[in-house]
Amino acid sequence: MKTPILFLVYNRPEHTGRVFEAIRKMRPEKLFVAADGPNSEKPGDKAACETTRAVATATDWPCEVHTLFREKNMGLRDSIPDAVNWFFNNVEEGIILEDDCLPSISFFHFCEHMLEKYRNDDRIAHINGSNFLLGKTKGIKDSYYFSNIYHPWGWATWGKSWKLFDGTMKDLDAFIAEDKLLHVTEKTTWRDTYYGLLTRTKRHEIDTWDYAWYYSLWSNRKLGITPAMNLVSNIGFGSDATNTNYNYSRLSAMKAHTISQIKAPDNIAVNRIADNFALTVKFNEGRGSILDRIREKIRLIVKN
Repeated sequence: MKTPILFLVYNRPEHTGRVFEAIRKMRPEKLFVAADGPNSEKPGDKAACETTRAVATATDWPCEVHTLFREKNMGLRDSIPDAVNWFFNNVEEGIILEDDCLPSISFFHFCEHMLEKYRNDDRIAHINGSNFLLGKTKGIKDSYYFSNIYHPWGWATWGKSWKLFDGTMKDLDAFIAEDKLLHVTEKTTWRDTYYGLLTRTKRHEIDTWDYAWYYSLWSNRKLGITPAMNLVSNIGFGSDATNTNYNYSRLSAMKAHTISQIKAPDNIAVNRIADNFALTVKFNEGRGSILDRIREKIRLIVKN
């Protein structure tokens, strides 16, 4: 595989091993591995980090391996943007995978194809590997659609697009005052929810990086590309996760599908029906399906 891959890992060797096996099947010519440092307040974290790093760099094919191994823990908010900066200081475009994002083989081919096809189209700045439509087509007849919604679970972009990243979110107040998310969704409650998440991110109340990336893309009115079928399975949900630390979610461990042939849409236009459904699913994340919620209520009643 010609396209470089950035593999972001931390302290979960089992998850890392599963994702690394998917990478190994593609035999990339260039693999960049970035690892946050161990948390000194977590017993055994240093050993887990060392094991994970060994797993993530165990290449057995001709491969140029680059590593960014930190000694101290930076947290998600700072470590991931720092790693992506490092990545794009060395390459012009590439694929980014975290240690709990298990891709299908089609994910790599899809990203590589999209990176080449839209390399010179400045309207596009983010390629999703995930699809939150839960198997529904929403009028999609092609292999992918254009979106104002971006997902961080396996993605790709260009260095020129990453230059838009504003981790300080310096103009957020004006962004909110001018209701800049109106082009994303007409639902006031959803816009207010995102404005709240963006504000909390800027205040360092959430240990995450992706909302700052979304803000950067929305501020510049950039589009994303989403595959018609989900291509990445997030296997990291659970109590040991940083942000997806809940068990009831329809987005947990979704099947990663195969795309046999890539068919492009006739024109570049946002599929608002698909985006609205994806937002509905996203805002119910952590609650599970209706049946899940009923089961959980019964479980709590019986327990008490």
